This record gives sequence, structure tokens and C-alpha cells, in this order.
Amino acid sequence: SSSTWDLTSLNLSCSTLDVRAVTGLVLPATANLSSASTLALSGPPVGFSTLHLSGSTLGGTSDVTVSGGFSVVGTVASAVTGSGTLRTLGATVVDIAAAGGQLTVAGSRPWVNEGSLQVRGSSRVLIGSGSAGSFTNAPSGSITLLGSENLALAAGTSGSVFSNQGTLTKSGTATQRLDFETFNHSGSLVVDGGTLELRGGVHTGTASIAGGATLALTGGVRNMVGSAVPTGLGRLRVSSGDLSLSDVANASILPPLTVTGGTLVVGGLGALTLPDLVVTGGSSAVATAGNLNLGALTLGGGSLQLSAGATATLPVLSLASTTLNVNAGLGIDLSAGGPLVSRTL
Repeated sequence: SSSTWDLTSLNLSCSTLDVRAVTGLVLPATANLSSASTLALSGPPVGFSTLHLSGSTLGGTSDVTVSGGFSVVGTVASAVTGSGTLRTLGATVVDIAAAGGQLTVAGSRPWVNEGSLQVRGSSRVLIGSGSAGSFTNAPSGSITLLGSENLALAAGTSGSVFSNQGTLTKSGTATQRLDFETFNHSGSLVVDGGTLELRGGVHTGTASIAGGATLALTGGVRNMVGSAVPTGLGRLRVSSGDLSLSDVANASILPPLTVTGGTLVVGGLGALTLPDLVVTGGSSAVATAGNLNLGALTLGGGSLQLSAGATATLPVLSLASTTLNVNAGLGIDLSAGGPLVSRTL
């Protein structure tokens, strides 16, 4: 009916409620949906102070704002379908106690997170169902991946886009993927533990990798320029795709680098230190305008070109065999504007 509802709480279990043309739900309002329930809201924007999904679906065409807690729990999947924007302002937790338990957000339902989001345990979040979707972590938003599920945050449909304008943190020891063809990053990316895998997209934000952690490019094209070049003691790995680290500031110390496939191009503006470079596949090129200081270089395949505008220092060189054989597909080109200080090749 065309009326205003003033609700303190709405509880659905094994039920379906279709509400149309409502002039508004007056805050505070709490919705608890469980046991395969469906709540469809179509009409003016709707606000909840808290929203709880357990094996249930929120649908309809209304814009929905959750000002407080949004929890997705239970032992089976939940979904947000329909159209209209989903906006989360408070603490969101996805923690489904089942292997591969997931929250699916329809492609026609853009999600903007302005609060905090934690993805825990074996849970995953899929963006886009039926059509390409969009997920935006706003400048005030934070996302923390705490779980064990490899496909932690991913596109449910090809073409879905994830844009991080806030803070994205990978914690724990697991290997987890941001499985989007396009992951646009303009905020802060922190890899505190384990391995975070990503693919292509625009990368203008910062990235830090803690010791023992890994940030990995597994496909696509990603260009990191100047202040967007990752920092930290953890490892940066390229296994597929094209990664460019350009306009690296003078006197920079890059994270340890591993290239097993794809392409890596590094361009420095001055003195550049690379504590550890491991190349076992793909194509790599490192060039800088000043001194190039390599702590350790391990070659086991692929190709590598090194170039320095002044002195290149290579104290430790490890090869897969005692012979550097260019005809076997393993090549290294050492050139410097000044003297080369290294072991004899």
C-alpha cells in the first residue's frame, strides 16, 4: 500500500515479503532474514539500521542503505538481487560457515561500501550475477580479507569492476584472489600476510607488502607509476600479464621481485636498489638513470635485461647451470654507463 511504515524490526523466516510503493521505512529499522526468506522492496529509498541475512535474499528495485551492521552468516549462500544501489555505512561481516559459502550481489545492484567490510573464514563475495556488476570501496571504506577461501572477492560475471578508493587489507596466511578482469585502485592496498593475487586495471594508489607476504599479478595489464610503486619487505611476483613499475623515485628500495611468466618492466629515475630478483620465466627489463644495486640475482629461465646510467653492482649471481646459454632461451644483457662491478659472467 501507499503508506509510511515505522518499524523497529522486521523478522522473516521461511517467508517471502514483497513490499511495493512504500513511501519509506522510518529509521531505526532492523531486518532479519533467515531460512530461505526473500524480502523485495520496490519504491522510494529504504534505510535499515541493521540488516541480517542467513541463507536469504534481499531484492526489489529500491535503493537500500544500511547505516549500521550488515551481517551475512549461516551455512548456505545469500544474495542481494534486483536493482537500485546498495550502500553500507557501518560494519559489514560476511562469515558463512560452509566451504565456498558466498554472498552474490546482482549486476544490476551496484554496491558502495562507506564503512568496514570483513570477509571471513571460507566465505566469498561475488559481484555481478546475470550481468556485469560494480563494487566500490569509497574513500571512507575499508575492506579486510581474513579468510581461507581462495576466491575471496571476485566477479560473478565477466566485465564486473571493483574500484578501491579506500583501504584494502589482506591478512592471514592464505592465498586469496581479487578475481576481476578490472580492479581499479586509487586508495591504500596493504598485504599483511599470505598472498594476494590480482589482475589488470588502473593503479594509482599506494601498496605495501609486509615481510613474508606476497603481492602477485596473475594476468592483465597493471602500470604502477611513482608513488604507486609497491613498498615493503614482502615479495612482488609476476606469473602472467604485464606489470610496469615506472618513474621509480631516486634512492628507492624495491620489494624483492620474482618473475615466473608474463612481462616485468622497471624504470628508475636515479639510484635503485633491488634486494633480490628471481627470474625463472617470462621477460624482464630493469633500467635506471643512476646506480643499480642488485643484492642477489637468480636466473632459471626467461630473459632479463639490466641497464644502469652509472654503476651496476651484482654481488650474488645464481644460475640454473654453470653456463649462461642465450640459445637456450636464457639471456642477460648487462650494460652500464660506468664500470660494471660484478662476478665475471
